[in-house]
Amino acid sequence: MSLENKLLYSISSIANVNYWALPKCGNTTIKYKLLEKYEPDVVSSMTINGIDDWVHGYKLMDYITPFDAMSNGKYNFTFVRNPIDRFVSMYKDFCTTRSIIKAVEGLSIDAFIDYLEVELEAEICANIHFRTQQYFLEYFKGDIFNIDDYTQSKLNHRAKSVELTTQQCERVERLYINDYRYLDNVTDIEKFIY
Repeated sequence: MSLENKLLYSISSIANVNYWALPKCGNTTIKYKLLEKYEPDVVSSMTINGIDDWVHGYKLMDYITPFDAMSNGKYNFTFVRNPIDRFVSMYKDFCTTRSIIKAVEGLSIDAFIDYLEVELEAEICANIHFRTQQYFLEYFKGDIFNIDDYTQSKLNHRAKSVELTTQQCERVERLYINDYRYLDNVTDIEKFIY
């Protein structure tokens, strides 16, 4: 059930914390840091190259349901990101850098937005990387941090610059309108201090 929970909820539980992982919101970096803190032997036996091949492995941490996370007495936290910045990260990662999602490899920005408009019509069936942040946080109660406050070196950072036109930004804003609504209602996004 842990793999199924990972694909539906992406809540990893390790030691005394539950990390509500949101794809393209520092997920790789935060999971690596959790493993570095709570499972240093695992980290020391792995290589930083190819980190995606192991840090997201569903056997390194328990993946749990929102109900489990809210009832197991552990500290709950997550990182969020401005939806435009998150979209740019998605585009750079999946359309121009890595070829792990063949359907979007090499798409233009407009074609990627077209793809997401169809993909997100049935969000629960959409690829986990493209779902809204709000989808993952529907039952969340805990500390919310902005990933842009994380000042340590981030893993998986794509240096390529991508600029969106005003029209593309408007399309992305409509696509992720639920994230804007959710984040507008969060009054206590904490300043993350490492």
